[in-house]
Amino acid sequence: DNPELLDRYAKSRWSHRPASHVEVKFALPIGHHVIRGAIDRVDMLPNGTLEIADFKSGRRRPLVALENDLQLPIYALAAEEIFDVQPEQIQASFCYLGDGNDWTLPWSQTHAAATRTRLEQTLDAITTSDFPMTKNTSACQRCDFRHVCER
Repeated sequence: DNPELLDRYAKSRWSHRPASHVEVKFALPIGHHVIRGAIDRVDMLPNGTLEIADFKSGRRRPLVALENDLQLPIYALAAEEIFDVQPEQIQASFCYLGDGNDWTLPWSQTHAAATRTRLEQTLDAITTSDFPMTKNTSACQRCDFRHVCER
């Protein structure tokens, strides 16, 4: 409904090719937990790369926020299982229609293993309600608990 967003999509690389899959639902096992979700779009590129796209109506976020975000890594892990591909065959990107920018996740076997570990630790902490104060203060501005934090 927003002409500016549609115009930015029309100028993006995703508008120039048909989607291979849209709204790909997944249930990703991580340790004894399961993460469920849906990937906006998956394209099989001519070189065999699987490109994941997640579309955002807002503007691109700062690099530190993108690097710490787990959404694309979760999608990449799910795509590995759904499409039976290796991490190096995956390219995952946010497409920010609010400003026409995009950002592509660096992804490899090392990234995949580190993400699985981080997810399992995070999910275990959620399960046990263990939320220690982080040393990384860059997230404080967006933290839901800053009003009760002693930092």
